[in-house]
Amino acid sequence: MNVIIQYQIIQEKFNTRIYYPDLYNAIDKFYCKVIPDEEDTGLLLKRLHDKKIKDPQWVISMKFDLVTSSLTHLFWMILK
Repeated sequence: MNVIIQYQIIQEKFNTRIYYPDLYNAIDKFYCKVIPDEEDTGLLLKRLHDKKIKDPQWVISMKFDLVTSSLTHLFWMILK
């Protein structure tokens, strides 16, 4: 959610004026900094890849959005 939408929600809900620098500072204070290779999706994909390396019967299929580089589909199973 971007700052403008958050500003509008706060303004409507609390009927008060908020200064953008204060809002940016508050968001920055609570914003979760992402550490490379530490986010949930990255860990999941790494674990699935490790399982496939150890056991070739694991099947993993992924699709990514080329514009946003986000994971859109993930399928995994083991053939037994």
